[in-house]
Amino acid sequence: MKRVFRIASFALFYLGEILKSNFRVAIDVLAPKPSICPAIVAVPIEGLSHAGVTLLADLISMTPGTLSLDYDPEDGMLYIHSMYAQDPEIFVRSIKEDYERRIQAILEK
Repeated sequence: MKRVFRIASFALFYLGEILKSNFRVAIDVLAPKPSICPAIVAVPIEGLSHAGVTLLADLISMTPGTLSLDYDPEDGMLYIHSMYAQDPEIFVRSIKEDYERRIQAILEK
């Protein structure tokens, strides 16, 4: 039952992320001066299985404004292109706290 609650909670979280990202990209498309700050950011991934990393990379790629580029299993880095990486440290923290932690909770047995 705990797992079902975690999956439902993650689904609601992810739906909110999709809506926020769509809104942000739409505002920038319509704005006379977009506020984008593109960057490629290396995010260290710890404690996720191969399936977890794949799920994380897919979810990031489906979110407007971000795209998973590569995963290096040797150093555990997931490389992500973001349109809005004004502060790469905050971006990395949000991926780890918002996505990685929740995916780990869903996939644990």
